[in-house]
Amino acid sequence: MRFSQILPCYLVFRHILVNIDSFLPEEFSLNHNIIAVVFGNLLDNAIEGCEKVTEGKKTMDIKIKYHEKQLYIEISNTFNPVFVNSNFITHKKNRENHGFGLKSVKQIVKENSGILDIRTVADRFCVNIILWDLE
Repeated sequence: MRFSQILPCYLVFRHILVNIDSFLPEEFSLNHNIIAVVFGNLLDNAIEGCEKVTEGKKTMDIKIKYHEKQLYIEISNTFNPVFVNSNFITHKKNRENHGFGLKSVKQIVKENSGILDIRTVADRFCVNIILWDLE
């Protein structure tokens, strides 16, 4: 199996410092639609979270690793936490039509017997996922 590695690199996107660390095989059998939905939603949420930061640096860390038929995804970003009854609330005007992205990610991880961990650490929102390459 041939692997492609992106050495840790930094880029700036929308005034957000993005750190990417990736080590993936050129091919693996996990459904590409699953990966697209997971990454699309998590990256969209991370960008939105960073854009709401009013003080300090806006940063996002993306780690993607594949090892022994496991795909490990970690995305963390700075954010301004706003809680109501221990739940995050959206800043969007039309609240009833939002929040589906993370629900979609949770559903995909559940359907594929994966592991999902969502937590906050200080001013960082962190999502960790493990999916198995089911071949």
